[in-house]
Amino acid sequence: MSKQIRKELFSALVIFLAGGIIQTSVFCPDCWSDFPLFLDHFLFAGCIWAALWKGTEYTVCLQNRYVVSWLEAPVKRLMISLLAMVVYTPIAFVGIYLLFSYFIWDRTWERTISGFGFEDVIGPILITFFINTFMHGRSFLLDWRQAAINLERLKTEQISTRFESLKNQVNPHFMFNSLNALSSLVYEDQDRAVKFIRKLSDVFRYVLDQKDKEVVPLSEELDFLRSYVYLQQIRFENELKVNIDLPQKKDLMIPPLSLQMLVENAIKHNVIASDSVLSIDIHLEGDKQIVVKNNIKRKRDTPSTGIGLENLRLRYEYLSDKKIDVRDDGSVFEVKIPILTFS
Repeated sequence: MSKQIRKELFSALVIFLAGGIIQTSVFCPDCWSDFPLFLDHFLFAGCIWAALWKGTEYTVCLQNRYVVSWLEAPVKRLMISLLAMVVYTPIAFVGIYLLFSYFIWDRTWERTISGFGFEDVIGPILITFFINTFMHGRSFLLDWRQAAINLERLKTEQISTRFESLKNQVNPHFMFNSLNALSSLVYEDQDRAVKFIRKLSDVFRYVLDQKDKEVVPLSEELDFLRSYVYLQQIRFENELKVNIDLPQKKDLMIPPLSLQMLVENAIKHNVIASDSVLSIDIHLEGDKQIVVKNNIKRKRDTPSTGIGLENLRLRYEYLSDKKIDVRDDGSVFEVKIPILTFS
C-alpha cells in the first residue's frame, strides 16, 4: 500500500471518528447511556462526515485541476462549486441512508421511504457548506500563494534576463567586435558606418527600454531583432544568413529579447566560417507560434549551459499555459515559441 493511500485512509478514519463523536454528542446526548443506540448514531454520523468531507475534498481537487482556478474566474468557480455541492451532497447522504436502512437497521422499502424526509438532507447540506467554505478558502489561499511565488520568480527571471542581455551586449567581446567592424567601415564606407552606429544605438536603447516589461508587441521585437542581426552580419558578412519572415502585428505579443536570445545562442554555439555558413530561419507557423531554426556545426570549446532556454521556458510558464518546444536532431536546432494574445 502506497504512502499516499495510507495517508488518505488515516485522514478518513480521523474524520469518521471525530464527526461521529461530535454529531452524536450534539444531536443525541442521551445516546451515551445506551451503547447500542450510541453505536448506531455514531456509525451513521461518522460515515456521513467521512463521505461528505472526503468527497468535497476530491471535488475541489478536480475543480482545481480541470475546471478553473479562483484567481482566473471567481464567479464561474463559485457557481460550479455550489452546483457540485448541491448535486453531490444529496446523492452521498441518500446512498449512505439506504445502505444503513437495508444492512444495519433492517428496514423495509416502505419504512425506508416513509422515514425519510427533506429535513434529513438539511443537516448534511449545512455540513457540506461549511466543509466547502473551508476547502475553497484553502484552495483560494493556495492559488494566491502560488501566484505570489510565480510573480516573485518572474521578477527574478526578468532580472536575470536583463542582466544576461546587458552583459552579452556590453561585454568586451561584443564591444571589441562591434568597434572593430566600425573602424573598418569608417575607412571603407562612411554611409554604412553611420548606419552601423544607429543600429548599435537602437540595440542598446531597446534593451534599456524593455527592462520593466513582461511582454512586448511582436512588431517592436522585430525592429530590435533586425538591428541586432544587422550588426552581426556586418561582422560575419556572407558567413551568416538570417531569413526573417514575420508579420508586423502589434496585437501579437512575446517576451522581450526572446528572439534575440535564440539568434544569439545560434551564433554563440556554432562555427561560422566561409565553408560553414550559419543559416537561421525565423518564420510564423499557424499564427500560433514562431519557429527559429538553424543548421548545426557546434563549437567544441563553447558548451551549452541551457540557461537561456530555461529562462525563456520559465517566463512562458508564468505568462500562460503555453510551452516552448525545442528540437535537436543533430543537424538542425529548432525552437518554437508561442505567440501571446491579450484581450
